[in-house]
Amino acid sequence: MAAVLSAEEYDELKKFLGVYASHYMDVDNKLPPHLRPLALLELLEKRQPKEAQFRLRQAINDVIEQTRHLNYEEVQKIDRELVKHRTITLSELRRRYLVRI
Repeated sequence: MAAVLSAEEYDELKKFLGVYASHYMDVDNKLPPHLRPLALLELLEKRQPKEAQFRLRQAINDVIEQTRHLNYEEVQKIDRELVKHRTITLSELRRRYLVRI
């Protein structure tokens, strides 16, 4: 079983997911607000906090897997956008979690 995320790490990953989902997953155009990733995560946080941690880890792992094919320049472009939003970069997530999650 994976280690429990610290509150700081959880918040960092949650912020990343929100920015990434709204900019790169096209959820704003396809899903109503209550079905978007952050809304579902926040609902789960209230009902089942441990499950919320698991699902957040799963979502981050999915992003890493879905972006494995990107070349260096494409990853750097995403990283620059994430930095503008003051969140962790995709490069850093890959470095930290590619094997661990």
